[in-house]
Amino acid sequence: MSTLDMLSDNGGKPACFLDVGGGATSESVYEALTLISKMNKVKGILVNLYGGIVKTTTVATAFVKAYEKNLIDLPVFARLEGAESEKSKAMLKDTKTKMFDTVEEAINAAVLGIKK
Repeated sequence: MSTLDMLSDNGGKPACFLDVGGGATSESVYEALTLISKMNKVKGILVNLYGGIVKTTTVATAFVKAYEKNLIDLPVFARLEGAESEKSKAMLKDTKTKMFDTVEEAINAAVLGIKK
């Protein structure tokens, strides 16, 4: 929830919120991306994940699949830290995902990038 507060404090307007939860799989994240991609109000995707219970590779796998199936046509701004984050960043390297080291950097880029 603090990510939403930070986004709002920086001028962003969240269209929806997704907490993948501890039992998330790459398929459940992919299904969530499918739903999000159909929402007209969504202008971009901000990912703030500290992989502990859910590995960052789980989320990265879902995004790679979504890109391969041309499901995502929105700007994606991501901060991935924790379990397997370096591997996840490598997985997303050749996608349109813009990676950031801190949540603050990701939020600032998302707000500026989506307002353009």
